[in-house]
Amino acid sequence: MEFSIILLLTVAIIGVVDSRYLSFTYITPIVVMLVVATHYATGALSSYLAYNYGMSDTTGVHSIVRVMMHDIASAPQPGDPLSIIGLALLNGLAEEFLFTGTLYGIVARFSKAKYLAAFIAALAFALFHTQSYLGVTPLNYILNVWEYRGKSLLLLSPMITQLVKCGLFQQEMKRGGGLLGVSVGHAAGNGILLLAYYGYM
Repeated sequence: MEFSIILLLTVAIIGVVDSRYLSFTYITPIVVMLVVATHYATGALSSYLAYNYGMSDTTGVHSIVRVMMHDIASAPQPGDPLSIIGLALLNGLAEEFLFTGTLYGIVARFSKAKYLAAFIAALAFALFHTQSYLGVTPLNYILNVWEYRGKSLLLLSPMITQLVKCGLFQQEMKRGGGLLGVSVGHAAGNGILLLAYYGYM
């Protein structure tokens, strides 16, 4: 429900900002592959850090899915792979529409400061995931950031991922597209991890 609301709201905003955001370009398949690769690379980083800070018993991308994707993985196990794929798709679309398309897109367009916009989007994306990575709400994290000194390194994973996605989104925009590649890549990365986590692959 949460992702559905985010998705509907941001689709409405994006429709006003730029309806071309979901256009296919010749680099869209490359963007999808790069986002999936980034997902795995930063997943490996978060897995290593989580293990070092006692948040996971083993290292490995699949072993950290419950930490990385707490909201989905902690829910009752979906009955079939299609349910997992649907959840991953909805999650990926909602987050990309909100953080990449809306936040980064609007700040970059109106401030003309693309690097600052990417940093703001990455910071917001990381804070949005404090519940998943650290088990604390964004507000509680901000108010008690000193208590999470070492564990805050886990937030490098979503920050790096979002910075990469903003760069790829910008390249798609130059070619008349935008969010399709990063959204599908995000959903594919989530879906593959969850299918493996639940033993489907």
